[in-house]
Amino acid sequence: MNVLISPTEGKKDAATHRLTGRAEDNRLVHVELSEGSETPRPGDIVTAVVTQAAPFYLLADSPGGAPLRVRRTRAGDAWDRTQSESCVVPAPASVAAGSPAAQRAVSLGLPAIPPRA
Repeated sequence: MNVLISPTEGKKDAATHRLTGRAEDNRLVHVELSEGSETPRPGDIVTAVVTQAAPFYLLADSPGGAPLRVRRTRAGDAWDRTQSESCVVPAPASVAAGSPAAQRAVSLGLPAIPPRA
């Protein structure tokens, strides 16, 4: 089954080492991230085997611990670009502290009020 990984996480994804996505028929799927697997980005397609079904979601745990098959997509590339352009991604280690690149201002998106003349 192909699963499109979503940017939001399920409630217990961090505790269970799973990622959340949607199947082709829009069902919610929690995919196990086994050791040695490449971590898919939101927007990437993962091929997984459903091992358990519940009324509102599916579980895709790898019974043999096999790594996931990840197909990188343009949507995942776009997500990477938006993350690197925002303040979410820290500055690279090669940027020295105190340099102009490290002192770049971060906009909070608040409107500026011009001074009264």
